[in-house]
Amino acid sequence: MNRNTLATVSPLLVQPRVSRDTKSRQMAELSLGVVEALRGASITWEQARHDLFNLDNYLQAKKLRLHPKLIEAFEWAMEMEDVAALAPASLGQSFDRVVALLRQVMREAGPRDHPKGQPGHWVEEVEVPNTGHPYFK
Repeated sequence: MNRNTLATVSPLLVQPRVSRDTKSRQMAELSLGVVEALRGASITWEQARHDLFNLDNYLQAKKLRLHPKLIEAFEWAMEMEDVAALAPASLGQSFDRVVALLRQVMREAGPRDHPKGQPGHWVEEVEVPNTGHPYFK
């Protein structure tokens, strides 16, 4: 495996005028998707490292002082390829730990109340009468 693959900083980490909590939550959401894709073998370790779990993103997240559990999740995730190679029986525990850390970030740095129509506003899903199709209000 080529560990020298050029990696880039995630665009989520360089958004201007976005709070630390929002960046932490967004990175946790993205990370959870990548971890689940790894677990399901939908992507390779190399792809996960290139897209997200790399030193560039880790250092940027630390520099921005994002949620400490996000930083810890990155540390675990960046080591999982080695765990898979050296102690495959422990890989499931590593996945579970990373997922738990990311879910904690999402809870603690989750969306706040926003004015209706603003980013982050939770909409209510309701059923269109007599169709069974959902719509959002």
